Amino acid sequence: MAQDKVQKLIQQAEKLNYLEQLHLLELLQEVVRKNHPVARLAKLQANREEIFKIAAKYGILNIRVFGLGMQPETEGSNEVVFIVDVEPKRGIFAQSNFLLDLQELLGFKDVYLAANEKSIRKPFRKEMLETAVPL
Repeated sequence: MAQDKVQKLIQQAEKLNYLEQLHLLELLQEVVRKNHPVARLAKLQANREEIFKIAAKYGILNIRVFGLGMQPETEGSNEVVFIVDVEPKRGIFAQSNFLLDLQELLGFKDVYLAANEKSIRKPFRKEMLETAVPL
């Protein structure tokens, strides 16, 4: 599927003149830079304090990050999984709002939340918890 889309884009790009192709190349390079795991990790680090403020607002504690190519098994992935603990008596709405606020702050579409360690499927739990990085 993705290969078909790329092939169609290439066909369309071939119809552009040289200057238009150069401009397209610059735009594509910018898209790649923005979505590269290193850039996304830098954005996480730059927004660390704001993330903690949002977390406090919703009773989110012990924030750990899994993904972004930081672990060998996630290399090339842009997914970010926040593994967190939630204060007692905080429900799904607090978790959902935290996730929505993170997506808005960071501009990442593929951000996920594991609201506690037990919410991670058993086949992945041990590996994710061992390799997750504290924010």
